[in-house]
Amino acid sequence: RLVRERAKHFTVEITAREIDALRESGKNLNQIEADAINKIIKHFENTGDFRIIVDGARIKGVKEKAEFLPKADDLVPQVSAASIIAKNARDESKDLEKRKSWNVKKLREHRNNPTGYMVR
Repeated sequence: RLVRERAKHFTVEITAREIDALRESGKNLNQIEADAINKIIKHFENTGDFRIIVDGARIKGVKEKAEFLPKADDLVPQVSAASIIAKNARDESKDLEKRKSWNVKKLREHRNNPTGYMVR
């Protein structure tokens, strides 16, 4: 909580129900995540100088203003903090519904997806 209280941050939250609806409409997880990253970029575009680092490999459909860095949460302290904020937001979310489309196989396939975003 201390990290979240002291860090200037912007959170994009997607509920399990929204993810299921988006997947049923034909979007995959990478497209859903690209849309979320683009929302973050749009939020900060008019704030002056900013930098967005995404922990993971480049995702098709994300504006060029985002930098992708595998293992960024191990390498960049701000990304580590963002990862903590994201995980804390997930754990405290009132959206307790389990995603219908989630299973162990998909968990293994997507375990390397980005989890932390950093803006400075």
